[in-house]
Amino acid sequence: MTWMKMACDTYDQNPGMVANFQSDVYLCPIAHMESSAQIEVSLDLQGNLTGARLIEDKEAAACIIPVTEESASRSSGDAPHPLCDNLTYVAGDYAGYARSEKEAKTAKGRFAKYIEGLAAWKDSNYSNATIEAVYAYLSKEQLMADLIQAAVVKLDGEGKLTTNKIGGNTYDKCIVRFQIDVLSGEKNCWQNLQVIEDYQHYYLEKKAQEAREDICYLTGETGVISANHPKGILAASYGAKLISANDDKDFTYRGRFYTGEEAYAVSYEASQKAHNALRWL
Repeated sequence: MTWMKMACDTYDQNPGMVANFQSDVYLCPIAHMESSAQIEVSLDLQGNLTGARLIEDKEAAACIIPVTEESASRSSGDAPHPLCDNLTYVAGDYAGYARSEKEAKTAKGRFAKYIEGLAAWKDSNYSNATIEAVYAYLSKEQLMADLIQAAVVKLDGEGKLTTNKIGGNTYDKCIVRFQIDVLSGEKNCWQNLQVIEDYQHYYLEKKAQEAREDICYLTGETGVISANHPKGILAASYGAKLISANDDKDFTYRGRFYTGEEAYAVSYEASQKAHNALRWL
């Protein structure tokens, strides 16, 4: 664990690089991850659509998005990201344009979980104008219709989504990000420090209420223990993890411990700091 402790310390020793978007290489904030968006939706403060566009340039597509412990490590399943996510999560009317009944059913379930999570953030003490505007718009369940009208996505002759791709991604895997039009200009949600800080406070408080506490092996302090550690140190598409003890069928820890919790304990914040520092380095 010494190398992870050094990575965690590196994060703490460089606070000025956390979410420093003036730098080409910045430290990712806790409870966020680096991603690439293919669609950008612009809203006013009342949650009305003001524009939508494709993001085809890879550099312009780069952004950071809020995540949960589960959504950051998802390879399948329906754990939604809290704000920016795939079209099948954020578009309440996606099912109406899906190419199959299975895809439509999946989209309905994903949107229900996504909008429930966004509503919980909006109704918390850590809401803000951006979250309220995004919720007001997405709760209308008309994102797909608006994107079709704006020629961002296209339909076939039967009124279903084509197999076209945006930045190499089919429509169901396209990430949507938001910007809010205000009097002082455009506020990109992925670079809005208020949104970043509000989500960190909201999520860490939520985890403190729901997750177990133990002594962290890295810091030696009591903290909320992480069960799913981040992946993608070298690239977001890489699924290998540096820390994992959730395999209770093979021999990850069997023969030494009865449960994964006995094998190790690393707090969520320490794990986030260490992994983000490694990516930064």
